[in-house]
Amino acid sequence: MHSHHEQLTITLLRDDPKKFLRYCQPIIEICVHQYMASGMFPYAEAKDIIQSVNEKLYARLGTIDQHYTGRVLLRTYINATVRNICLRIHEERNHSIKTIQIHEEHGIYTIDPTNAFVFDEELERLHTVLQLFHEERNKLYIAMKLYLKIPLRKMDIYRWNRHLAPAQKEFLISLFGKNYDEMTIHEIFAAFAPVWNSVERTSSAPKSIERWTNEQINVVIKLMNGNPPRRSHSKETLQVLLSEEYSRHLNKES
Repeated sequence: MHSHHEQLTITLLRDDPKKFLRYCQPIIEICVHQYMASGMFPYAEAKDIIQSVNEKLYARLGTIDQHYTGRVLLRTYINATVRNICLRIHEERNHSIKTIQIHEEHGIYTIDPTNAFVFDEELERLHTVLQLFHEERNKLYIAMKLYLKIPLRKMDIYRWNRHLAPAQKEFLISLFGKNYDEMTIHEIFAAFAPVWNSVERTSSAPKSIERWTNEQINVVIKLMNGNPPRRSHSKETLQVLLSEEYSRHLNKES
């Protein structure tokens, strides 16, 4: 599986569609897995379904290039497209299913709420696991979003520290409240460290905060997978889940 730092970009889609498709595999795998868990697809046909999704997504890349406006994260857009494809495949087999509606060409991104069940269970699992971190859960959540390059919301910052100085809030939202895929993980934590140290009353180096975040994410993944493991979560699937959660909040706020 590819590193979550390998980002989906329109430039990559245009320059190397096959490589772009390879980077889409974590999204495809979690979507197909969730639809199988819901009973929509049999587990025995996982490889065939994933192959079919890949073929259909590859055929749509030109259309994605034409209609994607950048209002939402590209991986969020691809996520919805893959879910549409899964539903189409199911429709071909059963002839009766609604699809997710994407109207990016008009600057609107909407998801049919009847399909929201696909990620609900795993998002609930994620937040249940985060509760186990007690007083550290809010700072872990915000650090995890930065590590996985998911835009921050004002509520994320408020939950972390409601008394944060206005200038610090404005700084975090202006830098991380939008798509920041172009930044490296080291640049992200170098920028974040002064605010972190102010809130946490420490003098941690950016690399130390990054390392702590990575270690805690690995714990989150282990807890989500269970013991013995019954799921196969990774940094890539967490990125997909948090991207989905962000897109839902975006829809509510728009």
